[in-house]
Amino acid sequence: MKGKVAGIVFGLLGLLCAQLGATELFPYLYQRSGFEYKGALTLEMENGLGTRDSGYFGRAGLETGVRFRYGLTDRFNIEGWTGFNAQAGRFRSQAFALEVGFGVLRQGPQPVNLSLSAGFKRDFEGVFIPLLRLTLSRAWGDFDFTLSGLGEFPQASWRDDADIIIGTGVSYKIFAGCRLGLEALGEDLEGFWEKNEAEGGAKFIVGPTAWIRIAKGLECKINAGWVHAATTNIPTRPDLLGASARRDGFLARVAFSVSL
Repeated sequence: MKGKVAGIVFGLLGLLCAQLGATELFPYLYQRSGFEYKGALTLEMENGLGTRDSGYFGRAGLETGVRFRYGLTDRFNIEGWTGFNAQAGRFRSQAFALEVGFGVLRQGPQPVNLSLSAGFKRDFEGVFIPLLRLTLSRAWGDFDFTLSGLGEFPQASWRDDADIIIGTGVSYKIFAGCRLGLEALGEDLEGFWEKNEAEGGAKFIVGPTAWIRIAKGLECKINAGWVHAATTNIPTRPDLLGASARRDGFLARVAFSVSL
């Protein structure tokens, strides 16, 4: 009898720890997944400098947003985000997004995790953008690998028919409350074959990333990256590159999350 009671107690404690540590499944800033724990709610405050939506190089601005993520089941989740862009301390514009994710394959019964997400966003320029996301990942002990693809379809005549973004991330658990790794992205890859590309061409991003558990249920994710303009297409988005079209730049993103 005592053994059964102890088993139930330890099982409940394990489930609670899993809920509080749910975001450890997503230690990256730019990779998203369709998996979540049922009933788990995560609130996240994000800040980004020089990101794709706020503007690289000559259009650098501060992007601030709030994200929520809720596990409808262990395979379905819903994720929403709203934020604003500021430049020189002044408000510029607001944006929001909503996605529904579904876990197709899960490591254990299957060899990899595979998830699909669909949704939409309204960017800082007021353009409505349907989107589709695919994420593939696998863990080998403390080592984790993620590969993702994102397709965005802006509904504006002066924007591209489709924007293609491919990302990857690797991380290693240094100890129970810390993961260190690397994220790399290829953004607006259609710039390699389209002469007029709305964002001014394809860009590559690479930089270190870290996931840190500050306290129980409180976590922080940090990424800093080098941005390189791989092509210099003719941009159709106004003032995208500023006065001088620099080929190299810097971006950074930090997020604090609370799991409830």
